[in-house]
Amino acid sequence: MGVFEQIDTRLTRIEDLLGDLLASVPAESAKAEPEIEPEYMSTVQAAEFLGVSKQSLALWRSESKGPTFVRVGNIVRYSRQDLRDWMDDHRKEAR
Repeated sequence: MGVFEQIDTRLTRIEDLLGDLLASVPAESAKAEPEIEPEYMSTVQAAEFLGVSKQSLALWRSESKGPTFVRVGNIVRYSRQDLRDWMDDHRKEAR
């Protein structure tokens, strides 16, 4: 067997092994990419994060009572850290 035939045989074996390996990996984990959480959230996302309605956030904004927010034109965004800080500020200890 010549050098090129040996290389071809080895490459074919490697391709077969890789094919077997890829076939054994579940499709979900092969495509799964780590989900990146955005630093700034929309009102809907922030409401879901806090467990309140988006109407509550709108009311709190108008009354200057809720968490800190950023307004750029008509767009309102909430920082994930600001929401956490606001929740921590409203923590009540059980007696």
